[in-house]
Amino acid sequence: MNKYTGMKRRMARAATILDIPIPQGFNAKPNFIGQPARQLARSLNKHYFNKDTSEVSAALLKKCDATIKSAAIHENPGKFAVAYLRGHVGAQETWGKNQGPLLQAWAERLQQLWMHTQQQPWCGEAVQASFLYGANLDLAKLFPTVSWVYTPSIVTGIRNGKISVDGKWALSPVAWTNAAIGSIVLFDWDSDGEANHVGLVISRDGDTLTTIEGNTPKSNLGDQSGLQGGDGIWLKERDRSEVIQLGKVVAR
Repeated sequence: MNKYTGMKRRMARAATILDIPIPQGFNAKPNFIGQPARQLARSLNKHYFNKDTSEVSAALLKKCDATIKSAAIHENPGKFAVAYLRGHVGAQETWGKNQGPLLQAWAERLQQLWMHTQQQPWCGEAVQASFLYGANLDLAKLFPTVSWVYTPSIVTGIRNGKISVDGKWALSPVAWTNAAIGSIVLFDWDSDGEANHVGLVISRDGDTLTTIEGNTPKSNLGDQSGLQGGDGIWLKERDRSEVIQLGKVVAR
């Protein structure tokens, strides 16, 4: 693909999201920055920088990319949370039980350092950190009545369809057949009706989920408190019988 084709595609996608009209003839020569492309660049520059210029600058393209990403996050923030956490697969506790440099960094950023100092289970914190770093959503601030480090509270928030304090987001239940990348999944290992572990869905195949979880062992056996030792971030295969609730963060 010609570099100009890619530049024009980014500009056109951003313009469509922003409801800025695409000039006639814009797509006539996809590998050429002609007058229609300059005209669109002028409209985008006015929108982003309040400048009357037709320059297709790196700053303009960066703004276009940010608009595109923001729209994608709005459509499925969980997908970006998964992408972030996948970048840390294999990370493990290195300073002792429920402690390590990554966990401390998360606790500090999430303003819950007590989690680290008290060596608390961190599967919920992994979900929080994933949405914060991956989708720029602070779940604790958006949903302050939900305790993201206490899994039964997450289940209640999803089942009640909690709405964020800014009114822009909501927690929504997800049917098994609709489980998809970015869904939040909660597990009940002992079948007592109460969740005791949480992760994120990558995909579903029949009655099996592929998930990514924190505070879990590399083996598919056990959980954060199991005999296998839940000391890391790993991809898992989970059966439907283990799942007590599925949900997602959705834009309103």
